Amino acid sequence: MLPVIGLPRGRLQGPTYNALQKAGFEFPEYNPRNESRNYQINSKYATFLLDHPMDLVKRVALGDLDAAIVGGDSVAEFEAEYKKSRENGVNFFDSDALDVSGLPRYMSWHVVVLVKNNSKDQKFEDLLKRLKHRDIRYPIHSWTEYPYLEQDLVQRTLPGFNVGIYPYSRGEVIIFPSLGTTESKLRRGDSMFGLEVVSTGGSALANELKELEETSVQYGPVVVK
Repeated sequence: MLPVIGLPRGRLQGPTYNALQKAGFEFPEYNPRNESRNYQINSKYATFLLDHPMDLVKRVALGDLDAAIVGGDSVAEFEAEYKKSRENGVNFFDSDALDVSGLPRYMSWHVVVLVKNNSKDQKFEDLLKRLKHRDIRYPIHSWTEYPYLEQDLVQRTLPGFNVGIYPYSRGEVIIFPSLGTTESKLRRGDSMFGLEVVSTGGSALANELKELEETSVQYGPVVVK
């Protein structure tokens, strides 16, 4: 039986396609410039499936895929979700069986907390302390593509701060899982802070946002199997 391998869509697709080409593999149907919506590529060597990197990690954990190329941030988010589900007595995935190997860094990026440029807070801890001790008691909203990583970061930075992920739990901070455009939610004030992926920094700059640098973590492509 042929192996089933996941390939990432989104921001990783173009760089991954170029890296595979340089390594001698030909995947014309995977070329993002072709705007193909073919999510399965058949070859004599393997069956390749295209999906969002975070879903690819879960599909490997469920045994649907033999391996996948994803971003290290997707693995970190999965591991944070897995840890939280285990704490709540639920175990959907076998995270302990995942094997993660590094790839040449044909692309790199970082995940960092973003806030508005006019925020006086220079550190994430300062921001959380100010929000925790504010006079007006209303829920703190935060949109992010990394809800479990952000929940873990908040609780490590300011222990005792009650953080919930919508719609599963509530708290002083309510994290809303975002499907993207986190920067626009921050700019308009729908989100007070957000953990976001940054490559060039152009999107953050255009939306008048700044990084809280001590929260920055570097990532690159990996193979998970």
